[in-house]
Amino acid sequence: YRGVCDDAEKDFLHIIEVYVTWCGSSLAITSTFSRLIAELQGRKIKFFNVNADDIDDLKKYRSTSKPHFLVYKNGEQLEVIEGVNVPALQKSITDHMPEGLVDTEETDAAENAEDDEYEQ
Repeated sequence: YRGVCDDAEKDFLHIIEVYVTWCGSSLAITSTFSRLIAELQGRKIKFFNVNADDIDDLKKYRSTSKPHFLVYKNGEQLEVIEGVNVPALQKSITDHMPEGLVDTEETDAAENAEDDEYEQ
């Protein structure tokens, strides 16, 4: 969790779903969260799911009966969205999304270089 908040990739928007396993509404938003991930693939956004029971810094979310979405950019927390509030989550993404796409040429070049190392 701390690594995401202080991420070195400063030009990315980070959406962290904080959930507890016993929370039914956390399960209800899973398909929406998966759909957003698919729709925004290639954009400068990363999605994470974090169980509040596993991280002491998130203990304030353990006793709630709803998921929370933490929105980070450049290491700064911009918003906390409470509950299954898809319109608020989509608005936050629209409002804070960095311009441009992920540079796939650099990513592809790095992956090809790794592949070449293994072939030799």
